[in-house]
Amino acid sequence: MKTILNIAAILIAALSLTPSAHAHGIWFAQRAGELALVYGDGAEEGPIVPKFDRVGGVQAVDENGQAIAVNLLKTDHLLLVDADGDPALLGATLDNGYFSQRADGKWKNTPKSQTPDVRKSGRYYKHAIHQVRDLAQAIQPLAGQALQILPVNPRLPTRKGETMTLRVLLDGKPLAGLKLAPDFVNDPEQRTAPTDAKGIVRIKVANQGLNVIYATHEVPATTEDADIVQHAASFSFLLKPPAH
Repeated sequence: MKTILNIAAILIAALSLTPSAHAHGIWFAQRAGELALVYGDGAEEGPIVPKFDRVGGVQAVDENGQAIAVNLLKTDHLLLVDADGDPALLGATLDNGYFSQRADGKWKNTPKSQTPDVRKSGRYYKHAIHQVRDLAQAIQPLAGQALQILPVNPRLPTRKGETMTLRVLLDGKPLAGLKLAPDFVNDPEQRTAPTDAKGIVRIKVANQGLNVIYATHEVPATTEDADIVQHAASFSFLLKPPAH
């Protein structure tokens, strides 16, 4: 009987999980020597090519902050960065649409107004910023990204374990009280201390390799099609192995 009750509890918990509890994000990462936009939840990557038409706000700048023409090239299973020049910083946004939970616990990719017996509903946006190399000046907020994680220092760290100062902005203003996942790919449940009144938080660099820093924030929806609007943001960078 105890085993049955435990199984039932696990099933109930699984049904109650929401996209905000285990939210997918987007970030940039190397794939076969090329930069690609990735969609996933921690180490589990999902198909992003079917979402190609929902990706917008793709932008790139050089180390001096000058805009570079950039697009995403759609292949069979990847969205590759295709830029005119050598970007130092990249950004993109995915409008992941509406998700609504019915009374039976199942989630549907539909707005609240089109979901019978709806329990709750949300609109989900994913934002990504990727720094390729050192910049000449501090990163300026990217246009079109509601939630942003930005480094204060324009120079990338060089080693795992270094302290890195980040600032979090919501609609261009500091966001206080937000906890970040400093290593979203390898340890998505770990969280930092909350950001301070200036949106500042300090982390230790998790990897001598790909680092994906991630956070989500919800605000009340202003339409009848959702209860909340959730923004997920990532800041990623790659640290090469130290020279010996």
